[in-house]
Amino acid sequence: MKRFRIAVIPGDGVGPEIIAQSLKVINMLNKKYDSGIETTRFPYSTEYYLQTGVVLPDEFVIELEKNYDAVLIGTLGDPKISGMKHAWEMILGLRSKLNLFLNIQTVKLYEEWLCPLKNIQSENVDFMIFKENREGFYANSGGFLKKGTDEEVAIQSSVYTHKGIERFIKEAFGFSQKMGRRNICLVDKSNILSYTHDLWKRIFSQVANEFPNMETSHLYIDTAALHIMQDPSKFDVMLTTGVCGDILSNIGIFLQGGHGLAFSCDINPGVIGVFRTIQGSATKHAGHNTANPIGAILAVCRMLQYLELDNEAEVLEQSVLNSLNKHWVTMDLGGIIGTEEVGDYIISFIEEKF
Repeated sequence: MKRFRIAVIPGDGVGPEIIAQSLKVINMLNKKYDSGIETTRFPYSTEYYLQTGVVLPDEFVIELEKNYDAVLIGTLGDPKISGMKHAWEMILGLRSKLNLFLNIQTVKLYEEWLCPLKNIQSENVDFMIFKENREGFYANSGGFLKKGTDEEVAIQSSVYTHKGIERFIKEAFGFSQKMGRRNICLVDKSNILSYTHDLWKRIFSQVANEFPNMETSHLYIDTAALHIMQDPSKFDVMLTTGVCGDILSNIGIFLQGGHGLAFSCDINPGVIGVFRTIQGSATKHAGHNTANPIGAILAVCRMLQYLELDNEAEVLEQSVLNSLNKHWVTMDLGGIIGTEEVGDYIISFIEEKF
């Protein structure tokens, strides 16, 4: 039987608490289905950085690429380090060193009461955002002239390559097709960013010709943001740049019920995937059993799909849906129970119902 090796980085603040629930879920699935998932925890966190001055050892990243199938990460960041420097260095460092150029965020409304908008039905919010991770402004090309003076000039360049855009768009089309999604909307700002985003539009059209069964469309980012809020059912897959993707991501988090339910994955197809919750580390709440673990558990669900453990993924998603349906949730969602109780409830449902 195939075995899957997962590196686990619980992270900072409430991260260890919510990742503990994810690991309980994985252990239950292993017990019930012999899923073959092996997890190894690693200590990389704010405290590790303060003690060593190292965010992620180079040998660890090499080990990930050679011997691990996926990485599961909790919350990152601590006010002990200004500007969330450690957290961003870890996220961007993994993206760079593992070439995680494909970011995928699932936006799904599991229960209508979770959405702040009126008259939005659950089935009307179910789309995916594919965001390019490595180029554009994320290339960090720029600098200062005469910094600190009244003549200071700051330059930040958005740099794209044909090769980088093409590989991203092809993978996004391929993933969409595999998941049974047929409508892809390119979102950009090509009316203003007339060079880089024009290149995006041309390559998008070329790649679309290789997928004749897919329907394609195009929207500017400001128009797309408005349309999502007016009628999210219009969207199936949104394919976009890094900065535009950040905007769409936050709208998606709002629609589905908040950061406690949100997660994303960074993928180098055929090499490795990194799955993490999007919520903040909330260090002042650490140890109080109040953090919402559902986003971290749904990150496991997406990881199971990535590993092609589709039965386990379906079981886990249905178990989370039951927890939300029964309002067995933490205080941020109006519930009265704690982090561990949510995890235990989901595990008991898996054990009893499947």
